[in-house]
Amino acid sequence: CHYNLPREQGFGHTCPELQQRRMQIARFFTAGHYAQFIAAAETFKLKQLFDKTDLVRGDESYENMVRYHIDGLMNPDIEEIEDKIKMKKVVEGFGIPATIMYYGAHKSTFHASEFKQKLLHMCNDEAVDEFIIKATHLAWSGGQKIVRGWLQRCKDPQELENLVQFVQSEALDKLAGEADAHLREYLEPGFTVEELFKSSLIPGPPLEVKAQVIWGKLHQVFLIGQDHRGCQVGSGSWNVYNDGTGWTMAGPLPESSDASHDVFMEKFFDQVKDYAEKFAAGVGADYTRVDFFLAGLEDGQDPVIKLNEAETVSGLKHVHDRFGLGDVWRDGYVTSGRMKMTAEKWDKVWAKMQQDRDSSHID
Repeated sequence: CHYNLPREQGFGHTCPELQQRRMQIARFFTAGHYAQFIAAAETFKLKQLFDKTDLVRGDESYENMVRYHIDGLMNPDIEEIEDKIKMKKVVEGFGIPATIMYYGAHKSTFHASEFKQKLLHMCNDEAVDEFIIKATHLAWSGGQKIVRGWLQRCKDPQELENLVQFVQSEALDKLAGEADAHLREYLEPGFTVEELFKSSLIPGPPLEVKAQVIWGKLHQVFLIGQDHRGCQVGSGSWNVYNDGTGWTMAGPLPESSDASHDVFMEKFFDQVKDYAEKFAAGVGADYTRVDFFLAGLEDGQDPVIKLNEAETVSGLKHVHDRFGLGDVWRDGYVTSGRMKMTAEKWDKVWAKMQQDRDSSHID
């Protein structure tokens, strides 16, 4: 049961007992670790870009906090984090390994001849047969193109022209959508050429772990893609909280077991946690997600962890844990003394309370 099931299956309503168990696990995690996140908020060095002090009033839901977060990103400082070229330099300074970038350019610095020269160099001197082109300023995988068999294709001049046309039409001449106003407003269009990461020799997408951090402390990770066995990991089917509880494709933890999960916990979890928390502290974000590609899951292989991207806004709906996630996020402002109550804020608190009572038909 995962979130990518067909709509007629209700995003997982065919397994209500499993959903109940997952919700129970999520609530137990919140109950047992709430104080730790609140304590982390007390000393966290919050950057102005992410500061919601003037907005928080103390009764917000997770979704309300996300709205504040998105609105706050309308700031030129977001460029250092969201622009994929600049972000590579930022994480290098934090000591976090990232995917190899062969080439990167913004619209103002792009020259077709230079790009072609680099593509030929990748072919003739670096022996790069596969790579991926990524727009630096678009969300939801916009402006992406996977290229395979480049060592042969590069011999055809038209192939070079085709890639030039692609980056110009699908990256450099495109703006982010209205829903991603911060990307549209503050990021100059650009693109990167990066390694096509593989988790194993089995064809398919890489295994990717997405680490959600609150107040500089890992809250949970969830995984998507394909593991070394060729198993497809749907969003929501493999989720691990900071304390190791959660669920896998085999079922809830700890009553079930899964070979890939066991390897992940042994070889990857602690390092992913360290990198994700280091990133959040470095950029001063109260809430952020950091995504890593993984390889080396098979016996005898060394673990490989490379940052793919950082997401200041996560599209995951957090259906099982949105209450706990929202509570520690919001209350970090309240208990730390960051939140300042005003008459206007209190009026909204009272009005929201009355609205809830009215909708429940309570005097």
